[in-house]
Amino acid sequence: MNASDLAELERLCHAIAEDTLGEADAERLAALLRADPAARRHYRHFMALHADLGWDYAAAAREPAPPARRASREGLGRWAAAAGIAVLLAGGGAAAWLWSARASPVAFVEGVSGAVAWSEAPTARGNALAAGSRLGSGTLTTEGEASTVQLRLNDGTRLTLDGETEIALTRSDRKLVHLRRGAVGTHAPARPGEDPVVIRTPTGAVAVAAGAELTVSADAAQTAVEVTAGQVGFQRLVDGRRLTLDAAQRATATLDARAGFTAQPLAAPAPNHWRSAYERAPEEGNKGDWLPADAGQPARVRAVPCIVGRRPDGAPIVHYGITARAERAERATLAPGSTVTIRWRTARPASLNVMLGLHLPDGGFGGNFEFLARAAASPVDAQGWRTTTLRVAAFEPRAGRFPAPPPGALVTWLLVSTRETPADLEVAQITIEFPAA
Repeated sequence: MNASDLAELERLCHAIAEDTLGEADAERLAALLRADPAARRHYRHFMALHADLGWDYAAAAREPAPPARRASREGLGRWAAAAGIAVLLAGGGAAAWLWSARASPVAFVEGVSGAVAWSEAPTARGNALAAGSRLGSGTLTTEGEASTVQLRLNDGTRLTLDGETEIALTRSDRKLVHLRRGAVGTHAPARPGEDPVVIRTPTGAVAVAAGAELTVSADAAQTAVEVTAGQVGFQRLVDGRRLTLDAAQRATATLDARAGFTAQPLAAPAPNHWRSAYERAPEEGNKGDWLPADAGQPARVRAVPCIVGRRPDGAPIVHYGITARAERAERATLAPGSTVTIRWRTARPASLNVMLGLHLPDGGFGGNFEFLARAAASPVDAQGWRTTTLRVAAFEPRAGRFPAPPPGALVTWLLVSTRETPADLEVAQITIEFPAA
């Protein structure tokens, strides 16, 4: 086997592992395996290595850990179908194998809102999704703060994606979810004895045990895990270190093997009050151009284009607004009398659209809600500012199973915008509170 054939074989093996092997590539792989014993040895070694890696992630959720020798055998069992591909391909069964591998879905879409796209090929343009869609191998993305999708895997595990999030699913390992960026809320059914779902990120791997509820957030540099119920295993990929997280614990994995990697307690329950007056620039992840106080004007944030959905032809639906995303310890807890108060102004007449993204106390998705406030309902002060107070109970559902904002839910983010009209919106203050009786 020459260097060129070896490079091609590596590419084809990775395509199998990622479930992106096309029919032409399957025929080429069959030819390589038939012609060269060295190619067959390399193929078997590649699949065995991936089997061991797959078991390593799953084993992190089990206590006590099984012996290494047994783990290797069981890990290989999870890849038995892949390891047998060599026989099928070498015998001319490529088409039959490809058909059977694509026969059943990996996940089902239970709810979708905003700009959500599904692509079965890395370079293909994403297709819009609807509730009831069946997903196989591919990439799922949510775009913009107001976008959300809820999935159910074959074993009953539910995933909630919102904001700027991207995951990849594969039929070759239906228990593996690749979280490339963003945040995923996860609820695993209480089914002891089943292999855990594994969420892999650029810096970590999280094995979700039966009955666990958690949120995994990731980017290229770090992974944060917050567990609200059950137990999970968490592995830092840079050095292979592992730890177990119980309910009400969190941990972060980075690319720095020298950094601490320990379980920490979650923050205390959220208050019923949250306020931002923009005395300083908002933290990364919040949209809007910050303007410091000047010439008698308060500090404020100026609206920028925000994608809130896409039309059937793929064109973006753009609102002009600002977003406010609260850290877990700062998220306001809603009560039946909660209100949202916004101090705002525009250079041209426009109504104000306010969206809320909610999570339940256990970390589950609490729905997205919105309210359209007419400008005429709020008088203007001498500097052109309006102060609008909205009852949270009056917000209407945009996504999720709740007909109204559920009491006890946490406000994860807000989007304040003028919809599709650029009116030079500025926001000086946002307050969420439960008025005293």
